[in-house]
Amino acid sequence: MVAFNFVGTIVVDVIGMVLAAFGILTPLVAALVHVGSESAFILNSARLLPHFRSSSNGRT
Repeated sequence: MVAFNFVGTIVVDVIGMVLAAFGILTPLVAALVHVGSESAFILNSARLLPHFRSSSNGRT
């Protein structure tokens, strides 16, 4: 999953740079795409963190 997140980030950034270089993406749209994709990959990476289970009485 780490490799997927890394490669995915690079691919999205390269595609965004190419589209911006040809004037297809404005700087604002490119920034929104970048922030959105980075947020998605960070949330995907967060799934690798250990999860704590609550006890039977509802306390953690």
